[in-house]
Order: sequence, then structure tokens, then C-alpha cells
Amino acid sequence: MESRLSNAAWIAAVLLGTLLAAQGRAHAYIDPGTGSYIFQIIIATLLGAGFMIKVYWRKLVRLITRRKPDDDDEDQ
Repeated sequence: MESRLSNAAWIAAVLLGTLLAAQGRAHAYIDPGTGSYIFQIIIATLLGAGFMIKVYWRKLVRLITRRKPDDDDEDQ
């Protein structure tokens, strides 16, 4: 069952890629504010990731080093 699902997902990805690659020229206009909006999204994503790292820093370090939690960590 698992291999059937992965084959179906692979086929769907190939079909989607083919459809996207086969598109012609759009001759569309992109508003100047769109670049600013994309920039804001990138900055917000980076700041959000930084905040999550700050919040879960001790758990992240324990996960990487495979250390047991200290007594000080349990108080928080």
C-alpha cells in the first residue's frame, strides 16, 4: 500500500511539473507593491523561525546532543 501511494504521489508531481512547464507567455503585469509584499513575507518568515528557535532552544539542543534534561530545566 505504501509503495502505491508513493508511486501515485510521484506521478502527480511529474504531471504537475509538466503542466507548469508547458505554459506559454502570460504577458501579465506585476504591481510594484508586489515586490515589497514578497519582501515582507520573507522577513516575517525569517523572524518567525528565529523566534521559534529562541523559544525551543533547550529542546533543540537536547534533541541534537541527546542529553537528558537537567534539574534546572524541569523547573521552567
